[in-house]
Amino acid sequence: MLLIEGRHGCMAAKLMPVDNLIPGMILADAALSLNGKVLLGKGVDLTPRHITLLITWDVQSVFVDSTEAEAEPVETLTERPTESLECLACLNEQNEIVQTVGVNFDIVRKFDIIPVAQIRNSVQLICSAISPVHSFEVMNALLINQATLTDFIPRHSVMVAYFSGMIAHQLKWSEADIAGVVMASLLHDIGNLSMHSIDDLRTKTDFAKTAALLKKTQGLSNQVILGIVQHRERSDGGGYPTGAQGDKIHPYARVIGVADFFHNVAYKDTCNNPFPVLDTLTAGMFDKFDLKICMIFIGQIKNSLLNNRIMLSNGKEAQIVFFNSSAYSLPIVKTLDGEFIDLSKNTNIHIAKMISPF
Repeated sequence: MLLIEGRHGCMAAKLMPVDNLIPGMILADAALSLNGKVLLGKGVDLTPRHITLLITWDVQSVFVDSTEAEAEPVETLTERPTESLECLACLNEQNEIVQTVGVNFDIVRKFDIIPVAQIRNSVQLICSAISPVHSFEVMNALLINQATLTDFIPRHSVMVAYFSGMIAHQLKWSEADIAGVVMASLLHDIGNLSMHSIDDLRTKTDFAKTAALLKKTQGLSNQVILGIVQHRERSDGGGYPTGAQGDKIHPYARVIGVADFFHNVAYKDTCNNPFPVLDTLTAGMFDKFDLKICMIFIGQIKNSLLNNRIMLSNGKEAQIVFFNSSAYSLPIVKTLDGEFIDLSKNTNIHIAKMISPF
């Protein structure tokens, strides 16, 4: 048995095969990939999804807190919140932020001013929620979140802010830059508040109105402003408003561009279906989008979607068990009756929608 410095001082650590892990155990040290990348941080309370991901990543064993490892399994499970309850808490928090941002956006509509101080409160809430320790639960809530508590722009802006902040975390940005990209994400469609067509909202940005609002707004950094006005630019120069290319596009805007595109496409119908857009992003990351940002974001989405429940086009419920590298929208799934279906080979069936666990 080893002693490893943990969040409660020295933690008694025990090397545990991944196959023997139980939800509720605590990692006494970070779980690493073969090339030394941190997969799960020290102190993470393991959920069923964490364990599945460790198996998927081919991790053979990890160090766990031996006091947790030796506890009675039933007691451990009943004392710790389940993954679905953690996801539900994240979902409720997201919906509360959406409602608050909706009220702030009503101020923009009525008085033609951006209430920066109030919106910064939402930035702080989002930044505190997207800690890497809770990334799976937060991402799960984002992917199933399709409620319509407010109109499209507040919900879309909050979802993009969450996605952008999580990407920024993976990029190892400073706390100031994470907060900056979250702020820019919340305001990226601020000029569209007078639009009424959702189709237009998804494909257009009123940059003239955006510029007019930003010009008379105090308290926004130049980086945040660039993130807002450049989020429709594309790496190949095919975006707008100026046709900027590559490094001429601010990093905030490159992150927001990926998150904005994903949410617009994945949630354009009544049913949320993020699977096809993963293939679209994969195809676009070599010219339209930033390659590194796309790879990080696609990885985050894939990891979260593993084990999620879906509805197939034949009416059967299933779980995602493996992603085919040639087509992320055509994974291998397992139905409730135990049948494994490779959707890349069975072309008569496709994923119709995700199923909420609540």
